Amino acid sequence: MRRSVRRIRIAHRYFPVTTLGFERGVGIWVAGCENDCQGCLAPELQNPRAGELMLVDDVVAWALECRGADGLMWSGGEPMMQAAAVDTIVQHLNEAGAHLPVLLYTGLTLGEIMATGTSAQRRLLRHIDVLIDGRYRQELGPAPRSYRDGTY
Repeated sequence: MRRSVRRIRIAHRYFPVTTLGFERGVGIWVAGCENDCQGCLAPELQNPRAGELMLVDDVVAWALECRGADGLMWSGGEPMMQAAAVDTIVQHLNEAGAHLPVLLYTGLTLGEIMATGTSAQRRLLRHIDVLIDGRYRQELGPAPRSYRDGTY
């Protein structure tokens, strides 16, 4: 039996997030990242002690209060560094009847997670609907405007 995760380090949480994949998304940015991507868009979130240490139940309660949400977006930092807590939150939201589609940004590739990831990271993959994976590559330049403003 796996240990229940009770806390997660959250850098930011917003609702509604009208870009990054949903029209009215619940957006959660976690703290902590070890990927060291050149030109990182959020270097302040690399610190694993940034933000606020929150109870998983409080994050779930907040997300459930986000009326009209059409999805749950995870970013950071690196959500896979806190995979067990992220997975616990997603499962609790599903159990509460929210059933939001989950989009997760990670600097890891799917291949890395499958080959060398933790069991918690692989378990989390089962609850993600859209995985945007791979390190940020500064040489590719900024995302196209249509991606940034959510008009796919």
